Amino acid sequence: MKHITGFFTIAVLFASCGTYNNDYEIVQNSSEKVVEIEAHDDYDRLNYINDFISSAGHVDFQPLHYTVTIPKGSKKIYIITNCVYLDYGNKEFIVIDGGFKGRKSTDSEFQLADIDVLELERKLSSYLNDRGYNKSIIYRAKKNRITKIYQNESARILLFNIHKSNFEFYLKCLQSFEYYDNTHR
Repeated sequence: MKHITGFFTIAVLFASCGTYNNDYEIVQNSSEKVVEIEAHDDYDRLNYINDFISSAGHVDFQPLHYTVTIPKGSKKIYIITNCVYLDYGNKEFIVIDGGFKGRKSTDSEFQLADIDVLELERKLSSYLNDRGYNKSIIYRAKKNRITKIYQNESARILLFNIHKSNFEFYLKCLQSFEYYDNTHR
C-alpha cells in the first residue's frame, strides 16, 4: 500500500508542475518541439525554444529563446514562422514575436502602445483567414474590447480584441516576458 500511495503522490506533484503540452493543441509546420508549457494554478508558462535557423540570401535568422507567463484558457497555440498565436476564443488573440538573435537590443524597456490598423492587418489577416474568421474584425473596434501592442526593440506582443475585464490580467502576465540564452536550456 505504501508503494501505491507514494506513486500517487509523485504523479500528482508531477502533474501539477510539469509540462503538459497535451492539454493544448499546438499547430506548427515543424516536427520539432518549439514550445513547452508549464502548468500553474492561475496561469501557465510558455517557453519558446525554436532552434531552427532560417536564411534569406546570405543572412541567417536565429529565433531568440524566451519565457513568458500566459493566461489560462487558450486551447490552441499556432506557431507560424517566428510567431506564437494564442487563440482564446471569442476573437481574443495574443500574438508573440520574440525577434531574432543579433538584430536589435533585447535589453530595451517594454512599452504599451496603440497599434495601427495597417500593422494589424499585416500581422493578422492571413492567420484569421486560415482559421475561418472574417478579417473585418480587424477594422471594427468594440466598446468592451482592447487592442494594444506591448513591445521593446526586439519583441512584439499583440493583445488583440481582449475583453476589458481580462486586459489587466493578460498584460500583467505578459510583462513577465524575458529572454534566456539560446545555448543553455
